[in-house]
Order: sequence, then C-alpha cells, then structure tokens
Amino acid sequence: MRAYERCAEPEKTYSAAAFWFLNGRLEKKRLKHQIDEMADQGVYQAFMHPRAYLVTPYLEEEWWDAIGACVTHAARTGFLSWLYDEYAWPSGTAGSTFEFCDQKPSRVLAKGRVNMAKSVRLTDAPEPDERVLRTYYAPLDENAAPQIARAGERRPETGAYRELRLVEHVYPQNVDYMNPDAIRLFLDVTHEEYKKRYGAFFGKSIPGIFFDEIYMTGKPLPWTEKLPERFEERYGYSVYDVIPLLLGEAEGENARRARRDFFALTTELYENAFFRQISEWCARNRLILTGHTEEELLGHPLNQGHYFKTTRHLQMPGADCHDYRYKLPRLITLHEPKYSVSVARLQGAPRAMSEAMGGAGWGCSLQEFRRGVSVMGAMGISFFTLHGFYYECEHQGSQADWPTSFFYQNPYWPYFKQFADYMRRVSYMNAIGRAVVDCGLFYPVEELYGHMAAGKTDAHGLWLGRFFNGSLDALLNRQIDTDMIDRDGILRAECAQGEMRVGTQRFRALVLPACLERDEALFAAMDAFRRCGGTLVFVQKEAEIAPEPFADCPHTRLEDLAQTVARCIGCDVRVLAGDAAMLYVNHRDCGAEGQHYMIANGKDERRTVTLLLHAKGEAYLFSPETGRTIAAHARQTEEGVVVTLTLEPDAALYVLLGTGLAAQDEPLPALNAYTPVLGRWSFLPGIGADLFARETTLELPVARYADERGAQVIRVRNTADEPGRIGRHRSAWRAGWITRRPGWVDESAAHDLYMRKTLTLAQSPERARLCLCAVNHAKVYVNGVCVLDAESHERPLECDIRLALCAGENLIAVHVHNETPLPDANVAEAERLPRGRMTSLLLEGDIVCDGKPVALRTDETWAVADRAEDGWNRPGTEIAVKQTDAARSIGFRNNRDCAPGDWLTASASGRGRAAVWTDGGVSRAGSLHGDASRGHDVCGAGLRERSVRGVCGRDAAGRAERYCAGNGRPRAYADAARDGGRPGGRPARTGARSACAAPRKFGRLVPRGAGSLRRQGALREHVHPARAAGKAVFPLAGRCALCRRSLRQRPQGGRARVGTVSDRGNGAAARGREHVYRVCLQLRGLRAALHARR
Repeated sequence: MRAYERCAEPEKTYSAAAFWFLNGRLEKKRLKHQIDEMADQGVYQAFMHPRAYLVTPYLEEEWWDAIGACVTHAARTGFLSWLYDEYAWPSGTAGSTFEFCDQKPSRVLAKGRVNMAKSVRLTDAPEPDERVLRTYYAPLDENAAPQIARAGERRPETGAYRELRLVEHVYPQNVDYMNPDAIRLFLDVTHEEYKKRYGAFFGKSIPGIFFDEIYMTGKPLPWTEKLPERFEERYGYSVYDVIPLLLGEAEGENARRARRDFFALTTELYENAFFRQISEWCARNRLILTGHTEEELLGHPLNQGHYFKTTRHLQMPGADCHDYRYKLPRLITLHEPKYSVSVARLQGAPRAMSEAMGGAGWGCSLQEFRRGVSVMGAMGISFFTLHGFYYECEHQGSQADWPTSFFYQNPYWPYFKQFADYMRRVSYMNAIGRAVVDCGLFYPVEELYGHMAAGKTDAHGLWLGRFFNGSLDALLNRQIDTDMIDRDGILRAECAQGEMRVGTQRFRALVLPACLERDEALFAAMDAFRRCGGTLVFVQKEAEIAPEPFADCPHTRLEDLAQTVARCIGCDVRVLAGDAAMLYVNHRDCGAEGQHYMIANGKDERRTVTLLLHAKGEAYLFSPETGRTIAAHARQTEEGVVVTLTLEPDAALYVLLGTGLAAQDEPLPALNAYTPVLGRWSFLPGIGADLFARETTLELPVARYADERGAQVIRVRNTADEPGRIGRHRSAWRAGWITRRPGWVDESAAHDLYMRKTLTLAQSPERARLCLCAVNHAKVYVNGVCVLDAESHERPLECDIRLALCAGENLIAVHVHNETPLPDANVAEAERLPRGRMTSLLLEGDIVCDGKPVALRTDETWAVADRAEDGWNRPGTEIAVKQTDAARSIGFRNNRDCAPGDWLTASASGRGRAAVWTDGGVSRAGSLHGDASRGHDVCGAGLRERSVRGVCGRDAAGRAERYCAGNGRPRAYADAARDGGRPGGRPARTGARSACAAPRKFGRLVPRGAGSLRRQGALREHVHPARAAGKAVFPLAGRCALCRRSLRQRPQGGRARVGTVSDRGNGAAARGREHVYRVCLQLRGLRAALHARR
C-alpha cells in the first residue's frame, strides 16, 4: 500500500505510548483492565514505569507477577508493553534512593563507595568522609597556581604557602556512570531478570526498554576511581599535574588543553560504561533502547560530556520535554526535541522520541497539549511518550507526581481517542520518507570544554550557549528548518553538489560561531564543504572574523542570522501573507510518491496564511485530527506551489504534494471537536452534610477556595479522611505558610530562612499577641528585641508583644532554623513525609489598636532571605526586596534575577492545619503536620466560640479531635456526652452555627441520622448531592438517582459500606468496580455541557 494511503489509519506501532505510572499496590485484574482502557482510547503501547509511590515490592516476586500479568495480557490483545529499567529515576540504581518510600534501597549503591558517584575539589578543610588524593602547596600570591607536593621534595617555607588537599567527595545516592562494573551490576539485577522471565516476548510484544534522567554527578569536577590511570594512558601526562588548571580560573592554551582532555575522557568513560554497554545488550536481545538524558548545552561538559557521542547508541534517540512543567504560557522550548531528532537523522535511526509534556498540571487542557504535539511534530518528533498515565490516583503523593494524568482520572478521558489518533497520524507522517533540512547548526561542545573554569562556564562559554540556542530559535521561527550537527558528524560527512551528506541529512548551509578555535581536521572538512558549493555562515559575538580560510564567508550578528541564511540559500517555505510568528514547518520527501509539509500553528489563535512551498506537484490538505484529505486551494508558479491554509488554534495541517492522491470533495470540518471539555471548570465540592463553600475553582492539586472567611489557595486532598498536608477543608487560620521561592522550586529544604514584615500602627495597641508555627525553631524579633526563642515542635507558639510595639512603624522579624530539612521533598510521597522537615513559617497576630483589629499574618507581603545581614531584624535598616510571583517562579527554571542572599517577596501556600489560639478553640492544639498517632490532619479542629472539651467532656473531646483529624471541618462535636458519645447523636448549636456530629465509622463518614439504617443492614446509603446541603441521607430502592445504576449491598465485616454504589449492569469491563456519586455528578455535568455547547 502506498504510504499516503495509510496516513488516515496508521499501524498501532505509531500510537502515542503511555508513561504508565505503576504506583500503589498493583492488582492483576486492575492492570489488565487499564491496558484495555488505553487500547479503547487509541493508546496501544505503554512503558511500565514503577514510580516513587509504588507499594508492591520492586524486583521481587509480587512485582514479577504483576508485570507478568501485563506482559501476557498485552501479548494476547496486541498491546505493546515496553519496559522501564528503574524504580523512579534516574536509571542505574536498581532500587530506591529516597529517604521515605516502600522499597528496598538500591542494589547497586549497596556495594558501597566504589559504585557511588564522585567529585574532586581543592580544600584546606576536608570533610570526614572525603578521601585525600594529593596535597598541594598554594602560594599566598593569588596570581600563582598551587603546586603539587611530590614525594621526596622539600616542603616550601610555611610563610609563603598554605596546604591544600585534593579530596574525593562521594554522593551516596548517585551512581558512578563512568564505572562499567556498576552498570554491569545494574544490568544483572534488572535487565537480566526481565530476560529470564519474559525473554520470549522480547522484540515482539515487548519492543524495547526506557532509561531515564541519567547524568554524571560531581561538582566542581566529576571523578571515578580509574580516571587518573586512563588519563595518563590516553594523554601521556598525569591528571594530578593539571588539577590546579582544572580547578582554577587560569586562562591560556595550557589550561584550555587540560580541560579539553579531561572532559573528552569523562565523555568516553561515560559513553562506554553506560550507553555502549546497555545498547549492545539490547541489540543482542532484540530490544530497542530509548530514553533521555539532559538537553541543555551549558550543562553537557559536566553532566553529559557530549550529547551526540552518548545518545548515538540509542536505537531510538529520545529527549525530555520540560516546558509544560516550568512555563506559563505553556510553550515548547525548540532545542529540546531537536536534540533527539538531530541525533536520529545523523545516525539514520527511523524514529525520534520525546517524553512529552509532563508536569503540566491538572488544569492543562487537551488543546494546550495539542499545541505541544503540533510543535514537537514540526520539530520532527515521531514517537510521543505521554507523561503520564496513573495506575492509581487515590493518594496525595500520586496526585502530585508531576501531573497531569492523561488517563481515566481526567474528565476528558472518554474523548481521548480523537487526540490519540491525532498523535498517531503525526508520528506516522514524521516517520515516512526523508526529512528535508537545508541548514545545519554546529554543536560547539568541544569548544565549550576549554571554557569550563573551576567547573563553571566562563563568559565566552555563556556566549556559546546563547549562540547555539539563539541561532536555532531564530531560524526555526523564520520557517527555516534546522538540525544540529557535531564535529564527528562533519568529519564523516560526504560533501558533493553543494550538500553535506551524513545519515539522512543533506545540508546546504552550516551555521558556526565566528570565534572557533583552530582545529585542523574540522577546518579541512568545512573547507571541503565550501569548495563543493556549500555555504558557511558565521555568527559574530562582536565584530570578529572567522579564521582563514573562511574570512570571506558570510558573517552576521545573531539578530540578523535568519535573513542572512535566507539570502544565501533561499527558503524552503516562505510566508507570503498572514501571521508568521510561531509558525513551524517540517518537510519530508517520500520519493516517487511525493512529499509533504507539516505546518504547525504554535498559537492559540485561528489564522489564515498563504505560503510559497519550494516544491512541485498537485496540492492536497491532510488533517491529522480527522484523517481526511481534500484538494487544496493552491496554484503552481515557477518558484513552487502557493497554497492558502486556515489553521485552527494549536493545530497542524499537512500539505501533500503528489499525483493521484485520494481526496474527499467536502471541506475539512473545524478541528476543535473537543472544545466543550476544555478550559477551567468551576463547581462546588461535594463534602457531605456540611457544604458552606461559596466558590471553588479547581486545578488539581491546587484549588482556589472561597467561603465566608474569604478566599484562599489550598492543596487538594482526594477524600475527607485521606492524610495529607493541605486538604479541601476549612482552616481556622487566616495566615498562610510562607517560604522563599527563587525559582520553580522553593527553598523549604533550607537550614535557615529570615523573614520580616513592617507593621504601621496609629498608636500603641491595647492588645497584641502572636500565634505561630515554625519548622522548626523560631526566633522572633519585634523592633530589634527578641520576644520569643523556642522550638515549635509542630505546635503553635504564643507570645504577647504589646509592650514591644509602638505608634508608627514597627518591624516584625523571624529567623526560622531547621536542623533536619528535607531535600528532594518533591519526589517523596507527601503523606509519608515526616513532620517538621520543610522550612517555613505560619504566623498570625491578634492586635487591637484604638478598638479596631489590625491585620498581621504571613502572606506574600513578607520579605524572605536565605542569608542574614547586619541589622536585618532592626527597624531603620534599608532592605531591597525583589518582587516575585507564582507565575514568574513557574515560568523560569532558574530565575537569573534572584541570587543567594537576595530578599524576595515570600511565597505563600495553604493555610495552617493546627488550631490557632489555644484559649478560644480546642483546648489541645492540633498537630502541625498531622496527629502523631494517626497521621491525619487537624484542620482547625474546633470553633473559637466554645471549647470542645468544655462541652463534651474528655472522652467526647477525643472523639471530636479524631473526627476533625479525619475530616478536617472546624466543627464542635457537641452534646455527644449526653448521647453517650454514640454515632448519630443530635448535635447542639455552638455560637451562631450548628455543629454536625459525624463520627467516622468503618473507615468512612457516616452522617447523622444514618445509624438505624446501618444497623438494619439495608441497602447501601446513597447521598443525593442536590440534598447534601439539607443534610439528608436516604436509601435508594435499587438504583442511583443520578446514574440509574443498580445499588448492591456489599457487606464488609457483616455491615454495609457507605458512600459508594456498585457498577453492575454497565458492561463486563466495569463489573464489580465501585462508583462514587461525585463521579456520577461530574460525568452527568460533563455530558450536559457537551450537549448544550453542540
């Protein structure tokens, strides 16, 4: 069959692959059902990825049984079950490196220091666990380099020198990827174990294996035990002789040569130990190796060595896609997919993979994801790995595991097949034929090696990074498709007829920095390309001229690069009319069948453009969304084909050029068929009998929640009795937790944070006190006077500050110290974190001045620094505060405007869960991060007007605290003593608000009035949401009033369970599953919205 005849319905191997997050306790029946669910919605393959929240023991029999169930079921149904080689990430550990999880520690790192990542540094004060390798004498003259202390040499005079030690530092949680024995052990305990059990499926229903996020760890320089020996073998001199040049900031040819030699060797060790060894194992076992490392040029010398030399060993090169995680608006960083695409084309690999759009958040719509797929498709990606599909989403940790989940947890899942088919067609069209790319961009990593002073990129190296990424962006945004090429690619290329031919590439122009250092072999290859008719374009840093013999080649500044290249070689695609911004192209040649152009709209606006395509043939339009082909509005000219396109927001079209293509007569329909399920959703959360919310805008796992106390942003929990840090439940605090956030992650792992706030009073206050929680030690200053110095111990602290305040301007300053902060908290399961590890402050003031309350609470108006300076806690000291906000923090991976020591506006999160003011609410203050015995939240457990202990007595108060711990509502458990503390007792009224008695029973909430029905063991109770505010609980005789599904009693321990109904009578796949009424409500609302909008 002709290639274009299959584009409407390509083979299943071109479908998107699910990054299937295997978390929680794996059940065979549920695993099989989820495979069927994916296939039903057009996702025909998945990477079986054990995540950080996996409970099933990894690499043990229960794990193998679960994977075996997946593999056999996939083989039987035609599903492709790809392997993933690690628990969580990065690959290579064969087990856990997390402080808190359910898995055994790493099998590889258990061997000790020999398998752990290492670095070297010069210091005069080695740490106890650092190994001293050499001693150096450092002259006191800062301009002189340290000299190595050789055996037998006389020690210099002490007055002119000081001793420095070259020490080897070990990273206990990171693997030494330059050690082949460590990687061999990783293969033995992981890959060989998969082969032993499922080798018969290799190359069939198990196509390949994925590795993830590996990088050399070590600053200022990575190190491995065999490096000194290999260095001297390779270069003929000792690495110890040049350590002062490597770890110093010396300039000159000797220093650059030492750095080039060092990083070239670490690249070779890294490449051979991990990439070559695993690639050869995969080739022997009929598996495709794919995965990704890091895609930032400036980080490559230290972390990756040389991207092209390592990634060339992958049968399907891959790249990450961080952009939707860090950027608002969500846009694709063009160089990330271009790395894997460039390597694949240079090596002749059939496809290029992207781990796509992880961490976009629960509120990201399918249209925004389609934008990402369209732009990555225009970059050349032909295999989309969607991050991710959650096996379970019932726990806080799994909900927050770099969401979203594209899977059935999302309201748009019933309509996902349309999007899945879109990706399958894009992948197919990007895999057939050969890419037509006229321009190559030089990858200058060897040039960068020489500019890594003391492990940091110098000024010239930083410019090389700007040249590389800036050149690529400038060309791609001018519709000049460009791929990267490294030095080795240029050396092995064949130059003829004005083209540089290597792999599947045919470059007509090559873009390089004008400041290239002389490299005879590279210059000879460049000259051969120029003499055969190729074009060399040099980008200038200032006004420098490229070395001979290239001084007469075109030179340009970065801002004029696209115009210069277009003038030299012309444009394959030229925009004649319409908006050209964020319009991307991908041209492929299918030989005798024809050729096609992908035109991707990177904007969320509909637009019409007229294009001149430098090609010949009858023009047709193919829609990857609908799979239909129609004749295009086009005309032939001497220069090519002129075609007019109407592009839907965030969508793409293909222009097919050929003869005899089948086409439909009618025009293409609008491409946004799933628009009704997109955008932001607003609804009131169903929280049982107590519904006081006025507004909720939900973007899991964060929600804006408004009630009579005002609006707040809270961390959503899935169920009322689920443990977690911040729930969808009200807090008695008006203040919010604050910390410092200079970038996309905050500094809650800091040992010390310094916080201050100016408070202006009209006169001396009549009353002034503070209530605060700190993690962990707080030292509070008011106008320079220390008024509190104590450990919070996860309980609120109170102090009176009336005498320290005065009329006019006052300064409140707090130093928070945490002896045991928790690094990498973002990859540990939140409900399992120990309390008191995230450095932060929660403070609220009760201040009355002239009979009026004065607001004082921790929020974004506070300033936070990570370093103290003189006078920071005294009034009158001028402090420059840099403004930051959530969008900016998310929008920049590394905010260059924020340096250590800078004062920033605070980053505020949810409100506190501990009880505020012990004299007015519950007499026992709630735990800061959960009840010590139960691990549940205490979300403002009680009303200020009345003490629970005073009303109920000791036993009932304990029940009240347990109830609040499980359900988080600030309600008093009144009159329980009168009813003997039994469930279902009538609540009394406290203050102006009724208190609903609702104890926990059988692990679920039992609202009042349900006791008799429960004791009768009748039909399972079903709360009708329309009457939830009226606190009504009633049984339905046989069917759910919302979804009309049958209710079936499922006893548990002789009693029925509350809050769920069975899902019988809705197909075999659904039989036996539980159905929550809130899901019914959501789906009914969704369907109603769809019908209304259509």
